[in-house]
Amino acid sequence: MNAIAIRSPAVARPRLQAWLRMVATVLTPLVAGAIAMVVAQLIGVTGRERSAIFYGVQLVAALAVAQRTYGLRTIGLGALPGSAAFGWSAALVAVRLVPWLLLIPLVGWTRDPLQLLSAFAYFLLFTAAAEEVLFRGLLLRGIVGLGAGVLTAAVVSSAVFGLFHLSGGLLFLPVFAADGLAFCALRLRTDSLYPPIAAHGVLNFTTAALLLSANVVSDARAIVYVALVVAIDIAFWAETTRSRRRAS
Repeated sequence: MNAIAIRSPAVARPRLQAWLRMVATVLTPLVAGAIAMVVAQLIGVTGRERSAIFYGVQLVAALAVAQRTYGLRTIGLGALPGSAAFGWSAALVAVRLVPWLLLIPLVGWTRDPLQLLSAFAYFLLFTAAAEEVLFRGLLLRGIVGLGAGVLTAAVVSSAVFGLFHLSGGLLFLPVFAADGLAFCALRLRTDSLYPPIAAHGVLNFTTAALLLSANVVSDARAIVYVALVVAIDIAFWAETTRSRRRAS
């Protein structure tokens, strides 16, 4: 009876160590990026340049941690996948932009090619790459390593991803979490991080740099937008899951 009621320290210790290692692998890049951003602010760097320093340092730290802990190939950074994998990225971008084009009032688009090139490089090579390596690479792999199922790992990592975007407001928290689930679907369907990085970067670039939108939308329109995005992302997860099962 005692053997059932009391967990042996010899069994519990490795589990605790695994949890601590997972938390450390995620926090280390975030702390490194935060320190770099504070230093940049102290020396007078502002705006997108300061943000690029944060994401750049975070990305380098995340890659170093990933290589040391799991290996880059294990988290999805091996050889580039074929064109079919990026076809899934294009499909996600296409369906995900539908609610934006339908419900967000547009006032035009950016025409300056240098500004567009700079913005595309920033969103793809800094924000998308850093966040995908952190959340769909380190965190997703770490949760699975603790014994969780794929769906549980995807949901938890996506919820954490959403919480890290609380600055966008509570109303849009489900959007970020659902987008995280869609990026997890890409990661799992293609067995690579490159397709979710591509989709993430293109979505951010399109909605934040290319298409100029009104700053304020009505609450009713925002709620409909959130509901549509969540539905589309969940449907994308379901379709990629079915496709992955058929392929296997």
